[in-house]
Amino acid sequence: MLKGSMADLYQSRYGQETDEVLEYFYQLFCRAFPEYTIRRGVPASAFGGESWCAPVDFLFSINNRNVLAVCICDRNKWVNKPFRGTEYAVQRAGFQYMRFIRQFSNKPDYVLARVGEALRRAIQ
Repeated sequence: MLKGSMADLYQSRYGQETDEVLEYFYQLFCRAFPEYTIRRGVPASAFGGESWCAPVDFLFSINNRNVLAVCICDRNKWVNKPFRGTEYAVQRAGFQYMRFIRQFSNKPDYVLARVGEALRRAIQ
């Protein structure tokens, strides 16, 4: 369960602009996982992807090692070629991939549980 200001950060994201949604996720991640470096808007070519691949919205790394790529996408586009290409590039590069759908509620407890589990698996 989230405490204080982190719980206050949440509100329904439906209908909000992409920049607002990305900022919401970034704030969640920075507050919950301060031990990780979180880079934003990383092109897939940075880890072997093609130029047509979607950029990674959040790339988590620790000790200069990429461990988790998170993409935020629209519900009708997550299976499109650019996102699938990024997913395959991440897998080939040897780290975790995860996506969230921008129009879904993405409550903090849900988001942080998924990301926390993926990070635990990634560093084992």
